[in-house]
Amino acid sequence: MQQPLAYLNGELVPADQAVLPVFDAGIVQAATVSETLRTFDHQLFRLEEHLDRFTNSLATVGFNIGMETDEVAGICRDLVAHNTVSLDSTNDLGLVVFATAGPYATYSGQPAGRFDTGPTLCVHSFPLPFHLWRTMQAEGLHLVTPSVQQLPDACIDPSIKHRSRLHYYLADREAAQIAAGARAVLLDQQGRLQKPPPPDSCWSTANKSSPRQSTACCRASAWVWSKNCAGHATCHWSGETCGPTMCRTPTRPWWPALPTAWPRSHNSTPRPLGMAHPAPSMIN
Repeated sequence: MQQPLAYLNGELVPADQAVLPVFDAGIVQAATVSETLRTFDHQLFRLEEHLDRFTNSLATVGFNIGMETDEVAGICRDLVAHNTVSLDSTNDLGLVVFATAGPYATYSGQPAGRFDTGPTLCVHSFPLPFHLWRTMQAEGLHLVTPSVQQLPDACIDPSIKHRSRLHYYLADREAAQIAAGARAVLLDQQGRLQKPPPPDSCWSTANKSSPRQSTACCRASAWVWSKNCAGHATCHWSGETCGPTMCRTPTRPWWPALPTAWPRSHNSTPRPLGMAHPAPSMIN
């Protein structure tokens, strides 16, 4: 079997050797911007849109990776071409592109004046774990709005796709304590929905009058989310189809409308139309 590769700071390395030093600011401070996307039939989905957002995130936080967007796109395509060789046609890859602020000076041990503070850039892939999502797709997902809230916009610009996610972890832990297997949906300081559930989810409006109570996730196979969509993220039916609509941030689309449609069942519960895989809204 061909060994998967990863890109790390200008080099292609075996994926299991793509590691960060313990003093990297991505570990010390979670100073990381990232994008996660996936393939369909071994082809990357919406690569340009993801990298546009990645570029905007880099500019906002001030990371200069010394590389144009087209170069990063070429690395992504080359990695997928290599890493799908030993992947059968029924499986696909997730791809992660991330950049950190680079080494954290205090912990690095390097002498003053000889310290390289350039960002760290990594691109790696992983086989999509469809088995982890099978039950969720078939039966839905229990959602909880915990006491943990989303970070205020004044702390981190919401247009940045970042990995400062300890609050996500704490929220999911609290949700699991409320109901086994439940996942968290975060509210902001005004009580508006912010952090979405995992991919492949869509809202039910159950218990909306009691925000601290559990809600049920309906059976759908796509989830599209934007901060500006808070309060408008319920399932909307039109005739016999249900599908996500375009959500926009103030400057650019977060995720375009997807071409997938689902039949409406007799009990108005949306069902996937022959979809064995997660939907393309895998943006974590």
